[in-house]
Amino acid sequence: MTFNSKHAARALAALFVAAMPAMALARQMVTTEYAEQPYTLAPACETGKPVLFINVHLNNDGNTPSGPVKLTAADGTHELAGDATLAQLPAGDESIATVPMYRVGSSTGSLGGMHIISVSVRAGNVLVPRLPRLNVSLPATACAPTPAPPAPVATTGPASKAAGATTPAPGAAVPKSPVAVKRPSINVTIATPPPPPIAVTHRTIGEIALGAPSNVRSVSSATDCGAHVGLLGALVCPDLIKSGDLLLVWDWQSVSGPSDIDGYRIFRVDSGRKQLVNTRANKKDLTLVDVAPPAGGYNGTCYAVSAYAGTRESALSPPFCAGSGSVAKTVRLSPVHIRTALQYYKDYGNNFTGNIFERKIFQFNDGSEIAVGFAYYAEEHTLGDSVANLLYRGAAAFDVSSLKNKRLVSATLRLTMTRSASPFGNNHSCLTDVGTGTEFWWRSDASSWIEGRFDSGLQLGNETGPAINVDVMKYVASWVHGDPNYGFVLRNGDENMHEFANRQCQTAFAPPVLEITYY
Repeated sequence: MTFNSKHAARALAALFVAAMPAMALARQMVTTEYAEQPYTLAPACETGKPVLFINVHLNNDGNTPSGPVKLTAADGTHELAGDATLAQLPAGDESIATVPMYRVGSSTGSLGGMHIISVSVRAGNVLVPRLPRLNVSLPATACAPTPAPPAPVATTGPASKAAGATTPAPGAAVPKSPVAVKRPSINVTIATPPPPPIAVTHRTIGEIALGAPSNVRSVSSATDCGAHVGLLGALVCPDLIKSGDLLLVWDWQSVSGPSDIDGYRIFRVDSGRKQLVNTRANKKDLTLVDVAPPAGGYNGTCYAVSAYAGTRESALSPPFCAGSGSVAKTVRLSPVHIRTALQYYKDYGNNFTGNIFERKIFQFNDGSEIAVGFAYYAEEHTLGDSVANLLYRGAAAFDVSSLKNKRLVSATLRLTMTRSASPFGNNHSCLTDVGTGTEFWWRSDASSWIEGRFDSGLQLGNETGPAINVDVMKYVASWVHGDPNYGFVLRNGDENMHEFANRQCQTAFAPPVLEITYY
């Protein structure tokens, strides 16, 4: 179905989305996610004791207890590591496990700065899908030795008296200068609450805060769109993207809160506002919204998303601010070169006038149409048979240089039939193969055949006109990324100059249009 406006596309997409059931995701026996407070710093940096603790929420969705659950955490800088083991997680139970991380290696300098922690979980013999990497920021002075205070300076003579000092009476004993005492280095403490016990603790999930959505962004491709609208994405996403609207998507995990929510709220948050612009209700797994264009356009507008369950609502996600590349654009290009090539073969056999054989090629371009197909004519004669066979190929080239290195969403060659003579009826197209040229055919001699490559599998059936649309994404994508652009070559696959038959299939098209949607 073709839509004449972005409003029609949005209306159809909304219809599909509203009717879409919530998808039941396939889940492992044991699933994991970070707790609401994903990590806790130790109250002090002491030798042989943990520096920080990673808090992981475990959930057993199976109907049998899990085997031993081992959690292993490692720092990308190889400075911190740790593990913890839970003997068993009962069926249907959930817990929060704490993994202590110790300093490893022989370095004694500061651990301050950003640490990227990877956590892996194994339940029995099953490796649970890895948690996303966790960014942990330690204070600049974390585990840094405290420098010894400077030694006091001995004072002698009137010039070095401290304020309030007295001069010894004549004959009194003169006190000795104080001796600087070197104090041992001590470790700096980190002002945080004491860590929770390493043993697994239980919490009432209904009392834990909702997880906030994350990674809010604009759709970057049809695949990206489809990942957030489920099975109907292949039907909905192309028209949604072509609408030119801002399509926001996000990720959501329950973290340590409930795994079921009622939906999402989308807010506009630029210029100090918090304006509700949309609500995605009853669709936990539908994480896409079509934001209608605001006055003045999208550029510079910012949006954030929250999750809600009943009267409870999560914090807002980090905001996403739209720019010039946040919405898709669509261009319709006219050909810069257009041509039809005719090749004919005539053989009148050994008649009264003697054998006559002729084969010629013509290229012509009147700018009004291109043709594809064949016409075979044959006659039997006592003194020799005769044939007159004709082949037609069309070609069109488009300038796509302005789209160099753009992210393409779709590329469609749109053709309109002007007339056709097909064995399947005059409303059927004789175009069966769309390929690419092998050279700049518009520069070649008018007596040259238009050669093409047709090995990409881009073949059509007996398409019904007058509109014929061909997905040429694979060709255009290669051109905008630097491959030579020799345009499109169109033909009917039944090309046999020596065919002895009486049949034909010929179609003429108006000059085609190349429609490209891109970011």
